Amino acid sequence: RFLMTGSAEIMREVFPTWYGAVFIDAGNASRQLSDWSAKFGYGVGVRWRSPVGPLKADISYGQQVKKFRLDVSVGVTF
Repeated sequence: RFLMTGSAEIMREVFPTWYGAVFIDAGNASRQLSDWSAKFGYGVGVRWRSPVGPLKADISYGQQVKKFRLDVSVGVTF
């Protein structure tokens, strides 16, 4: 079984403690390496450096599923 993923993000300060971001994600899983092909998602988001940790809100688009998605998270991503 094979799982390969990758991500790139560019973040820029817009206001003190507020940031804008653009990103692209790629990855997929398959039983055989010869069957693997990358699937892509990309989007934009905002970041707020809050007193309890980073708060992220992203709108992304999955190229294969042709759908938009809203993701919100608090804290550091591992």
